Amino acid sequence: MLKHIETSKVAPPFGSYSQAVEIPLGARVLHVAGQVGATPNGVIPDDVESQARLMFENLGLVLEAAGMTLRDVVHVNYYIRYEEDLSIVRRCRDALFIPPYPAASLSIVKALGRPEWRFEIDCVAAKVDEVRP
Repeated sequence: MLKHIETSKVAPPFGSYSQAVEIPLGARVLHVAGQVGATPNGVIPDDVESQARLMFENLGLVLEAAGMTLRDVVHVNYYIRYEEDLSIVRRCRDALFIPPYPAASLSIVKALGRPEWRFEIDCVAAKVDEVRP
């Protein structure tokens, strides 16, 4: 089982994330490359909210392909081009992630790999297989 760590010796989380998450020995660990708000055929919607939703959907689909879910995410990195889009990303995130939250980092960046991308997300996930009798 993943161990979510919180300490009162530092400021509490400023949002929906844990201060740290420990991966136990023997867990399968998955590093997911940056996902953006693009459809399977590469179309990038102009609508900011559609891009944000697709970004999270794509992350979930990659996790699913590895036999994992968002509940297995240990750490997530958010890269956002425009600070005014942050509330949209948080709304989409909060509709999907439930406590205990993964650890997280957020960066407002000047540019991403393509000019039409507004967001990118990557993560580390870990699957702790259940002990079988």
